[in-house]
Formats: sequence, C-alpha cells, structure tokens
Amino acid sequence: MSGFPAGSLLTHILRVRYADGKAVGTDESYYLAERVPGLTPEVVNRSVYAYLEGELGMRIVTSKRTITVEGVNDADKANLDLAGYNALAVVRGNAFDAEGIMVEYTETRQIPGFFSLYETAIRPTR
Repeated sequence: MSGFPAGSLLTHILRVRYADGKAVGTDESYYLAERVPGLTPEVVNRSVYAYLEGELGMRIVTSKRTITVEGVNDADKANLDLAGYNALAVVRGNAFDAEGIMVEYTETRQIPGFFSLYETAIRPTR
C-alpha cells in the first residue's frame, strides 16, 4: 500500500486540518525512520519539509501523486466534520530524495468544498 519495503521502520503522523473551526481534512504520513530521524511534535507543528531540507540537508526531488474520490471510512467519520458528505477527495503521494529513496508516503483526505487541484505541466522544448 505505502510503497515502502516490508519490514521498514516508519514514523507515523496524523494531522487534522481545520477551517472555520471544522475538521475538513486529514494528512496521514509515514516517514522512513532511518532517513528521517528526530521527528517530534514540535517539528511536525512547524514544518516537516523545513526540517528535512533545512536541518537534515535532504533534497526532495521527486513526488508522485494519485488523486481519487472515495467513500468515507471509519477514520473519516471519527476525525472529520463530514456535514452529510459520503465521499472525499483522496490524494496519495510518495516523496523521494536525491538518492531515489522513498522517504515519505502521505494520504490526504479532504471533504468537498475544501479540495482544489491546480496543476501546471511544462514540456521541455527541443
């Protein structure tokens, strides 16, 4: 599911995102513990990527994302203010460092009205 090799030691983080006092999304992340040591609640509350790049000196060079719409699950019911919604936008992503090692898997789940996708594709010129 995550893309990490079986048996990998992972650090798990669950964040709930709020807007107007309502829980509108979750980010559930797994980090490869051997490549991303020292994740603390303070680091997570500031910025994981600032920590990775600024303090650990890691360069994240590639990420892959899959975007779907899925029915709510029990965790969504427990963590989100669904306001009658029965489906969510779900983004699953993998991030890779400059050595090509996957260091992060994140699943983001957002209620309709708080999800937006903006993409710019740049094709190389010849």
